[in-house]
Amino acid sequence: MSMFEFVPKNDPRRRVLRRSEWPAIDNELFTRGCTPADVFDEDERPGAEWAEPTLKKVVDAYGRWLGFLAETGDLDPAVHPAERVIASRVRGYLARLREVGLSDYSICGLFADLRTALRVMAPERDLLWLTSPGGISLRSRLPMKRRSFEVPSSLALYEWGVELMHKALELRGDVRRRVQYRDGLLIAIFAARARRLRAMTGLRLGQEIVRHADVYRVILPPDLIKGGKKSKKWDEFSLPAALTRYIDRYLEVERRELLAGQTHDSFWVNWDGAPLGYNGIEKRIRWLSPKKFGFAFGPHRFRYSAATSAAIDAVQLPGLAAAMLNITGEVAERHYNRARQVDAATKYHAAVANARRSLRPDWA
Repeated sequence: MSMFEFVPKNDPRRRVLRRSEWPAIDNELFTRGCTPADVFDEDERPGAEWAEPTLKKVVDAYGRWLGFLAETGDLDPAVHPAERVIASRVRGYLARLREVGLSDYSICGLFADLRTALRVMAPERDLLWLTSPGGISLRSRLPMKRRSFEVPSSLALYEWGVELMHKALELRGDVRRRVQYRDGLLIAIFAARARRLRAMTGLRLGQEIVRHADVYRVILPPDLIKGGKKSKKWDEFSLPAALTRYIDRYLEVERRELLAGQTHDSFWVNWDGAPLGYNGIEKRIRWLSPKKFGFAFGPHRFRYSAATSAAIDAVQLPGLAAAMLNITGEVAERHYNRARQVDAATKYHAAVANARRSLRPDWA
């Protein structure tokens, strides 16, 4: 099987055990490791200060490891989580992840999160070998091939969001209008500034997002920025002035109607009036994207689009993508810039079209 061949999510080889399916000992140890210690506790609680996205990522990664053990018959609920981690199983797990088509980058992330989960449950164990076998990082040992995937331009994504808002006003039914208008604004802001899902979920009126003259300003505190707690850095930027009237409309009409009398300061509101959370925003993007582009993607794809579009459309400004995404130039180039892939695809399709025209002049 090709490393990147599509494998359905319901394939048993991709099973991820939910928390409710974890062995009791795993649940107990993980819960303790994520609960703040009191003044008399001396044990380490590394997960106590995790943000929701980090917790979810670690839980999913550990659930995938347990799913693998369950599928291979190696999940003994009476065995301590750290005791299940033996070299032969880890090798089998790595082979399985590659077999079902995960990229090397995803595999490295899963192994890092697996080690993090085990550190929560067994902080006294040294499991560095999971991410650095033989003292050499897993990233250095794997080919680290980049997955090929489609990246719509930021302009296409932005226009998609604006189009959804305009079409929402033509819909029959207030609920459909409210939800589609909100989704369109969500997409337009993602496309315009490409911040992470955690940051978008955490926006609160009057705090992280405020009206300043003719534009809306976003002020992200360290806890909403990846690595922000350690660096203590903030992230401030203005949203495009062209979106001001759309945001005004959302706040004055759609958001107020979605709240239906409820009171909270979350910028994004669900259909039932509650805050639209991390998972809710992710699901909306993944549900809407195939209707527009023919393939599903999540909020993180907007960051790839921003970096790639900047590299293609603003080549004279080499630091633009990094500055806009609030990351280093090295990270922008290594992880997000797909300009070479897009350029290669464009040249390939142009060459095919030219070849067809030379053989059959009447072909378009």
